[in-house]
Amino acid sequence: MTTNYDMLKTGPYSADEARALCEKYSSLKGTTIYADSGKEEIEYVEIAPYDKVNKWMFFHSFMERSLSDYSNSLRNTRDFDIVVITKQCSKRGRPFYVCKDLRDALANLARVQAKAI
Repeated sequence: MTTNYDMLKTGPYSADEARALCEKYSSLKGTTIYADSGKEEIEYVEIAPYDKVNKWMFFHSFMERSLSDYSNSLRNTRDFDIVVITKQCSKRGRPFYVCKDLRDALANLARVQAKAI
């Protein structure tokens, strides 16, 4: 069985590829996925810098709604990735957010779908 995950190259992506993938997978918003830490809901599908340091800075700027920092993190790179930002609830019921690569989210969805068959 071929999944979306199998067909998605590992990146980095050009700006045009990243925009196209972000648009293609924007329908994942609202999808529930299950991770080791429990149930998560995909809140955002976004273009992010490919390297780990700038991706971390992007995520924190994005969550703080610091749009100028967010824009700068994208402007200063040529290599992009697609991330999903998921919402989880702590054991105390407080929401928190996690940034994951799109590939990881799709692999998780493929595993869940395979178990359901």
